[in-house]
Amino acid sequence: ALSEWRAKANARLAAGQRRLQEGMMGHVQLFEPAENRRLLKDGTRMPDGSRYDGHEAEKAMLLNPDARLDASGYYC
Repeated sequence: ALSEWRAKANARLAAGQRRLQEGMMGHVQLFEPAENRRLLKDGTRMPDGSRYDGHEAEKAMLLNPDARLDASGYYC
C-alpha cells in the first residue's frame, strides 16, 4: 500500500511540475478564474429593490466575519 501511495504521489508531483513548465512556456494557462464563486451577477435586482454589487459582496465575504450565505446559496 505504501509503495502504491508513493507511486501515485510522485506521479502527481511530476504532473504538477510538467504543468508549471508548460505554463511558463505559454502552452497552458496557469490561472483559470473561478466561475460564480457563490456571488450573484452584478446588477441583479435584490428583494429590497437595490442592485447587487458583486465587488462589495466579495469584500464583505472576505473581511466581515459575520458574512454568510443566504437561503439561496449566494453571498449577499
